[in-house]
Amino acid sequence: VCGRSSRHEVEWPLVWARELTVCGAAAYGREPNGRRTFAIVREWLSDPGYPVDHIVTHRYPLEEYQRALDTAMAGIAAGAVKVVFEGPATTLKTRGTRTEESNGESDLSQPVLMESTAARVRAKMPR
Repeated sequence: VCGRSSRHEVEWPLVWARELTVCGAAAYGREPNGRRTFAIVREWLSDPGYPVDHIVTHRYPLEEYQRALDTAMAGIAAGAVKVVFEGPATTLKTRGTRTEESNGESDLSQPVLMESTAARVRAKMPR
């Protein structure tokens, strides 16, 4: 399971030579009115009045990954909006700034909990 943030080129002859199977999926699409769902969600996340905390409908430990994936794929039938994995809170930390990491203050051997988009967007908003 991985994500990507930009376009990537693929060396297809290498894929064919190794007889690999490539499967892909997009995490967003278009609404009936033509707007991209990602743009709509970005608007929601920038609105301090929007109840972002209720978007996460299901939480699973990593050990239950198959159940989590089944729930996410079932979507509305399972009442799923956003399905997330949770780890032990004591071992997770928020990644520091690039300056902190370049100074060696970040321990890369520890698991990292990345800040959510909503938290980043809201942190930049004037209060």
